[in-house]
Amino acid sequence: MNVLCWNCRGAGNKGFASLVNDMIYNHEVGLLCLLETHISGERAMEVTRRILLDKKFLVHAQGHYGGLWCLWDPKRWNIEVVHHSFQFIHLKVLNDSSHWFCTIVYASPHPQDRVVLWRELTQISKHIDGPWNLVGDFNAVLHQHERMGRALNANLCGDSAFRNFVDQCSLMDIGFNGSPFTWKRGNYMNAWTGV
Repeated sequence: MNVLCWNCRGAGNKGFASLVNDMIYNHEVGLLCLLETHISGERAMEVTRRILLDKKFLVHAQGHYGGLWCLWDPKRWNIEVVHHSFQFIHLKVLNDSSHWFCTIVYASPHPQDRVVLWRELTQISKHIDGPWNLVGDFNAVLHQHERMGRALNANLCGDSAFRNFVDQCSLMDIGFNGSPFTWKRGNYMNAWTGV
């Protein structure tokens, strides 16, 4: 069973649902997390109805900002939405005899909002009683080599708050496969991760 998390930077294009359905089919996705969807309300519901996963939980975009969607196959995943805000959705995934937690994050590009996010996630960490996977776009980095170009010296204070959150919650970066940069200005590259 695969988890796909994608910062799609907008889900309103005409062919979006078809593209997502191809990814679901090709990668046997059971849980799909879409970040920065940029749409809400009836338009969001219309798009999600065309995606081939039966269950869904949406945090609607605020204007053209943000938007988080979780969609899953209830035949393969027993999922409970535990908590959410405009920056995250916190899920409990239940198996036959065990459970784990998955938190999907789209951190605000504004550092003052991310401080609130780190505080909320730190509180959530105190109630975790099993494995916990955080996935998404944190809009911050743990190490400077994770930035390139003009962004090298950008937002050091925000990154420090992120590093403190990771340390305080005893989180571990599990790494990645593929290109270290999945997006750069003017050139989009797709990436997916499987769990």
